[in-house]
Amino acid sequence: MSIASGRRTISSIRNSHGDLFGILFSLCVLISNTSGEIQNVSEHAVRFSQADSVLSRLQVMERAASEVSVRQRIRLKRLGGLFALGRSDEAVMEWEEWTEADRDIRKSLECMHWYARTLISTGAIQRAKEVLADCLALAESPDDSMYFNACTTLLVDCHIQTGDMNVAIETARRFVQRTDMDDSTPLMLRLLGTAYLQSGNLASARDTWELLAESYPGSPEAAFATRELQRYPVETHSNESRDPDHGGAYVILIGSFRRADEADALYSLLRRERYPVIRKDIEVAAGPLTSILIGPYGTRERATAIRETLSDLTGREGSILLTSTQQIP
Repeated sequence: MSIASGRRTISSIRNSHGDLFGILFSLCVLISNTSGEIQNVSEHAVRFSQADSVLSRLQVMERAASEVSVRQRIRLKRLGGLFALGRSDEAVMEWEEWTEADRDIRKSLECMHWYARTLISTGAIQRAKEVLADCLALAESPDDSMYFNACTTLLVDCHIQTGDMNVAIETARRFVQRTDMDDSTPLMLRLLGTAYLQSGNLASARDTWELLAESYPGSPEAAFATRELQRYPVETHSNESRDPDHGGAYVILIGSFRRADEADALYSLLRRERYPVIRKDIEVAAGPLTSILIGPYGTRERATAIRETLSDLTGREGSILLTSTQQIP
């Protein structure tokens, strides 16, 4: 049976069994390439009953391999096979032993990507975050690795799953800003939009989805972004309800920010929605702040009505201030 025949056999059943047979096939090809033999490649790949024999043979070859790099490649394929077969707990135990015995393996983005995926499949998401973060910090040449983007994307997804939205947003933003647009960018933009939404920042989520839909039309991620934009529309209000009362005493304090980029984003959003927005730079004991306000309005009742239109747009409740007697914090 030839490798080409094995590929055709796998292709015919991939739809019903996903990536499992692709992984098992690669295990068999590794055996064939390493030993110089081609024996029943397709049979090993397409039959679950043969999977254990493939993994057992890989283990024998791993122990017999004289070169460290060859031994590592065989072990990586074998642990990938355990993961594909749903034996993740067993694989995690071996990963832990491997990373303790060989500290240098922690610098391998490819290995740690698979280790993290295996951990996630067992529910150990916090541990997966630690593995990915350490590896990304230790990697000697991340720009040369095809797994750098995959590890970073997986890390952001883990942050979202554990509720660390601020870290997820910051990591995703750095990635998008410094990485050339490639196949990993749409998924990262999708994760960034999700993190913004779950943090309560609908405006930034919508901006991210709009960028994704415009930049990657026809992609699954763009289709997702389009659905989210329809699911979370921006509510519009009449301009009359927003107009300021010149000489009014009441303003709505939306927020005060230490970071100028956060203040700029909120200011731009409110201007686009045609609110009478005011930007005010102030000094406090802890340092400079930038406050974003709306108004002024003649009565507290009117300011309260305007404030109620802002919570869905900005994710912030805002505070009503009487400018003649109250200081902006």
